[in-house]
Amino acid sequence: MATLAVIYKDWKRQAVDEHGNRLTDSEGEPLMETVPVLKANPLFNVEQCDGLPEHLMVKAEGRADVLPADTISERVLPVLNGSGVSVSSLPQDRAFYRPDTDRIVMPLSSQFDSVADYWTTLLHELVHSTGHEKRLRRAGISSFAGRKSPEYAFEELIAEMGSAFLCAHLGITGDVQHESYIDGWLNVLKSDKKALFRACRQAREASEYLLMQRTSQARVA
Repeated sequence: MATLAVIYKDWKRQAVDEHGNRLTDSEGEPLMETVPVLKANPLFNVEQCDGLPEHLMVKAEGRADVLPADTISERVLPVLNGSGVSVSSLPQDRAFYRPDTDRIVMPLSSQFDSVADYWTTLLHELVHSTGHEKRLRRAGISSFAGRKSPEYAFEELIAEMGSAFLCAHLGITGDVQHESYIDGWLNVLKSDKKALFRACRQAREASEYLLMQRTSQARVA
């Protein structure tokens, strides 16, 4: 059975008026608009396919799914350091971002099943930090309305998608374990048909912001 992969991208096209006439700006140049597009593609694992070229058949022993701990930290730390956000690790069971102090509070790394899980969770919280009023100023962070609010559920969707984008970019595979947010996400998506598009756009903005801010200056507390 194929796995359905959904690709999101912004598609630019020339804007038109209500009569279908193409619009231009004051200088006569095409007036462009951005349209969010989702495209679903069925993907099959190579093990499900017959007749593929030999070079596409990856042997199990040749895979490198698990990166060394040092490699993971070397990839994530520049993103964290460039964000301007401080991190504290305490012996407790919840990871969260505090906008009032601009600080991420994490459990101890030893409390996670793997090093990758620790850094994946930190990236999730780091995406939250981009919503601070001095960064991208998102409603779910800059004007917090409570953990049960639609704004909070939408913000969690942004953070989940944003951290997935970052993990894909950095080559990290980890488990964030945020199943408790699924009901909130579903409620948001049911009440707003364009919520997924908006979340994708804002998650991409957050991940691109963090990647652009990368630096080698250490800020881990």
